[in-house]
Amino acid sequence: AEKFSEAVDKAAERIEAVIPRHYARWGAEENDWYEEVDIVKTYVEERPPFALSQVQQFHGLADKANIQLNVYPPQAGKIDLNSISLRKFPFKGVYFEDIAIQMEIVENPGFEFSHWETNRTDFDGSTAYSRKFFPTNGDTVTAIFSGSSQYNELEVYPNPSNGNFTAQFVTDKRQKVQVLLYDLTGSLKKELFNGQLLGGTHQLDLEIQESLQGIYFLTVLTERERFSEKIDGTVKETGFFKDGIPEGKWLTFAADGEKTAELNYQDGKRHGEFRVWDEFTQAYMEISYVNGEMIKANKWVKAEDFASINK
Repeated sequence: AEKFSEAVDKAAERIEAVIPRHYARWGAEENDWYEEVDIVKTYVEERPPFALSQVQQFHGLADKANIQLNVYPPQAGKIDLNSISLRKFPFKGVYFEDIAIQMEIVENPGFEFSHWETNRTDFDGSTAYSRKFFPTNGDTVTAIFSGSSQYNELEVYPNPSNGNFTAQFVTDKRQKVQVLLYDLTGSLKKELFNGQLLGGTHQLDLEIQESLQGIYFLTVLTERERFSEKIDGTVKETGFFKDGIPEGKWLTFAADGEKTAELNYQDGKRHGEFRVWDEFTQAYMEISYVNGEMIKANKWVKAEDFASINK
């Protein structure tokens, strides 16, 4: 559901700039398009739990169990889970507590399976290549291999970031991990994570309340290692709020710092001139709003003229 929702967002972003022109031509409301996009995303996000519940009720199954599987080092091997062969980790899935699942190790060339590391007491440390067990909610299982692997110690995306990003890194065993944010002077700005993690590949969704501006360093500190990645805190959107709603002029920017849109708000609604870059015509489209309603569109402004407007 998450990947499909991201795909919907990307598809919507590609055509968003021409939607006002489309509705101006055919006489519909621009907001209808945004509502339709939200309907698709809502359906995709909300449907899976209902589908699982229907299967659960129809077959009289026990409670659902959310599990996570991992391998360490990355690319060291695969896990065959029931009828599927897992190659991308960490893997997260939903199963049922009264239906046993089967796991089998597949070693990649140059690696040898060592043992399982898990929060379950029944096979933590087991060296058996194959395990069959009844899952419980919250199970985390990592297959540990011996050998060597080439991988990036720390990956941060998206980068540039406006304060919301994912940090992906690897730990070789269960241990305490800290994720810290430093500025260019080496001063600690914020501790983003502090806790115990099992061995394997981890993806932490991190959020900084204030918008990042400038260059920072994200550092992952484990019991034995320290690795960092530079974060470009490019400003994506600037503006002001009044009583919690947008007010006055707002500007949006691309990752390279170029201005892509200029909006004006009054009482939280678009009001006045709205200019946005149109990738198809390579020009800026100017739209007029009154209290959130579009009243005029299709006035084109050259890029060089737009760049000089209200810098």
